[in-house]
Amino acid sequence: MARPRLSIEGLTKETARETGRTYAATRVMVEGLINVIGNALLAGEAVNLSGICTLTTIERAARKGRNPQTGETIDVPAKRALKCKPSRDLYAGL
Repeated sequence: MARPRLSIEGLTKETARETGRTYAATRVMVEGLINVIGNALLAGEAVNLSGICTLTTIERAARKGRNPQTGETIDVPAKRALKCKPSRDLYAGL
């Protein structure tokens, strides 16, 4: 059975309910927050969401890979990737 996910829609509804604000006002706030976090990560900044996680970008070096269907060796290019390190309290609660 699939585990439920908290989407932007669900996050907006729950935040509106918790804060007593309208859905529309909360949606603007949530979208703004997501944009700020995304822009910071694109700029190479770390984002610390206290009590939840720290988001950072890392550089992955180019490497050799293998096509699992054909066994052919392929070149995997270097790239930036997202890293999420959960907070100690959150990790302990899992």
